Amino acid sequence: MTVANMLNILQQSSIVLLLATGMTCVMITGGIDLSVGSAAALFSLVMAAMIQAHVDPVLGGLVTLAIAAIIGAINGSLVIHLGVPPLIVTLAALGIMRGLALLVWHGRSVPVDAQWAPRSPTAFPGAQIIWIGTLLLILAAHAALRFTVRGRHLYAIGDNPSAARRFVPQYRATHVSAYAISQVLAAIAGMILVARLGAGSPLYGVMYEMDAITAAMLGGVSLSGGRGSIIGALVGAFAIATLRNGLALSNADPNLQYVLTGSLLLMAAFLANADQPGGRGR
Repeated sequence: MTVANMLNILQQSSIVLLLATGMTCVMITGGIDLSVGSAAALFSLVMAAMIQAHVDPVLGGLVTLAIAAIIGAINGSLVIHLGVPPLIVTLAALGIMRGLALLVWHGRSVPVDAQWAPRSPTAFPGAQIIWIGTLLLILAAHAALRFTVRGRHLYAIGDNPSAARRFVPQYRATHVSAYAISQVLAAIAGMILVARLGAGSPLYGVMYEMDAITAAMLGGVSLSGGRGSIIGALVGAFAIATLRNGLALSNADPNLQYVLTGSLLLMAAFLANADQPGGRGR
């Protein structure tokens, strides 16, 4: 319970929190996005390659976010316009983006210039700024989801899809936007990884989708859609980061974190099912 360790937990939770926020937006509509981990890896490489090519970082970031939004819109369009199940679409995207990251960069990481490469994540002078920026972004997303018409429409889509098709203006565009938001936030997570670790890598983001889903469900998001909050996902992401920090401080086997994260996911799914009418009987 030291200040330094709490700051470390906050920094570690920023990645999961960003991915969980995008996952929450998608899951509220009744969908899912299994590609966020691969997306973070791919976009970390895109950003690192542009920095290495001396592209202005602001321009490089905007280009990376634009590519992410396009990919997310494609995923959403396949789900909404063609009726392909989101599980299949995003699972395919997971394989495609991870494959591109490995194929284009031949499985190698892309280091960035010295001023972008911290000696360690805790030595990076902008680490606290990243967490504060992430928190502000998440709070803005929470406000947009809870207090804007478009946000309420996302809840309506997940709660009653057939009614939403009739009464939600721009139903398809609103639905597609959830997948675009998920990919954009995954791209921001990839850029934070570059800033923290000094390189883009095709190996980033392995199992991150499970972390994002677990954090979202711990925060009360329903797999059937129409329920959940970003503040809840924030609490779930912080819980996962705290758990992993505790394992590290206890010198536990690093692989144990996957066992415990999977157990948390099962527990969250059980509690969500039990909370549904007739859930224990299904």
